[in-house]
Amino acid sequence: MAKTKRTKAEAGRLGGLATKKRHGRKHYQEAGRKGGQATFETHGTEHMRRIGQAGFTATCDRHYGGDRRAMLNELIRRGLRALDPCPWNGAWQNYTAFPDPRKETEENPVVAHILASIRSAPIPEGGGL
Repeated sequence: MAKTKRTKAEAGRLGGLATKKRHGRKHYQEAGRKGGQATFETHGTEHMRRIGQAGFTATCDRHYGGDRRAMLNELIRRGLRALDPCPWNGAWQNYTAFPDPRKETEENPVVAHILASIRSAPIPEGGGL
C-alpha cells in the first residue's frame, strides 16, 4: 500500500502533538513566557499596553457585541466562580460588579407592585372609611 503524503498543516499538528506528549504542556507555557519577555524587551511597555488594549477590544467586539460592561462582568463572574468555596450552594451565582445604571423611567419594582394592587382594588361604596 502506498503512503499518502501529509499536508503541511497535518504534519505541523502531529509534530505539535508529539512535542506535547514528549515535553508536556509546561514546554509550551515556557516558550510563550520567553516570547512575551522578548517582545517586552524589544518593544517596551507602551507596545504591550497597546496590544493588550487591542486584544480586549477585539474580544469585546467579537463575543459581547462591544458591551464592555458585559465582558467585565463575565470575567469577574468567572473569577468568583473559581474562588467559590462552596459552588454547590449557588451563593455567588448572580454576582455582578458593574450593574447596569438605573434608568430614569424605571420604577422600584416593590413600589410598582404595591401601586398596581392599589389601583386594581375595587372602590368600596361610601368612600370606604
